[in-house]
Amino acid sequence: MSALGKYVLSLILAAFPPGKHPEVETRDAGAARLEVVALAEADSAELFSDRWPEGATDLARAGTSAFGWSMGFRRDVQVGTKRGPAGEACFADMQPLTLRTFAQFETAGLTNEQMAALVVGLDYASLRRCFDAGFAGLVHARVVAERRCKSDVVRGTFALYASGRWCQTPAFSSQGSRVFPAGWIEGARVQTLQKFRARKETVFPSWYVVPAEASS
Repeated sequence: MSALGKYVLSLILAAFPPGKHPEVETRDAGAARLEVVALAEADSAELFSDRWPEGATDLARAGTSAFGWSMGFRRDVQVGTKRGPAGEACFADMQPLTLRTFAQFETAGLTNEQMAALVVGLDYASLRRCFDAGFAGLVHARVVAERRCKSDVVRGTFALYASGRWCQTPAFSSQGSRVFPAGWIEGARVQTLQKFRARKETVFPSWYVVPAEASS
């Protein structure tokens, strides 16, 4: 695994650890799955890094913040059994229209479900299609935020990625009547990105055993 892949994995395991749903996946099984996830995400961040001023490592941090808060790097999201309320698919949390816009593969003639099927799965190729679309959307949101959200470009980037419209997402109420204040969506992501930016070293949790082939 690349150095960036190991770093991304350390961020995911620290902020979005597996094993919260043991009936679906054990912690160790989740960590093994996330090794492939981190590799795919890191490779995708490298691909789009020339469009992110702070470079590949920071883009990977931003992606992990956005994707982690959206879909939590959960196995059921990765394989497609869990989708967002508007049909959002994969860790990049993309609605069909957004996926059609930013997918780095040919979407002409594909139905929404056929597109979604291409970005979910346990294999590296499916993950790359998901992350490539997600990072394409994220760097596009950054460009728009620099033009429209000059008071706080990073916050605006996350807000635009989530909403497609606003530099600050509006307040909303969940089905359980929980009220979320304006800006909550991007606020959580910004806080996590700040923590990631302060975490410059690749440090794994004590319970995780680095595979021999990934330790070199």
